Amino acid sequence: MLVIAHRLSTVVRAGQIVVLDAGQVRAVGTHAELLERDALYGELAATQLVAAG
Repeated sequence: MLVIAHRLSTVVRAGQIVVLDAGQVRAVGTHAELLERDALYGELAATQLVAAG
């Protein structure tokens, strides 16, 4: 299954998340892996998930 989402809450439990930046694959991994490895994903998570409560 392929899901394209702007809200991280939609995909946070997915087995694999692909982060795109300017049309290019930037990073691939689980939510936890991407939090550790990718600054852009971490910033998005902090902004979206913390704001959502």
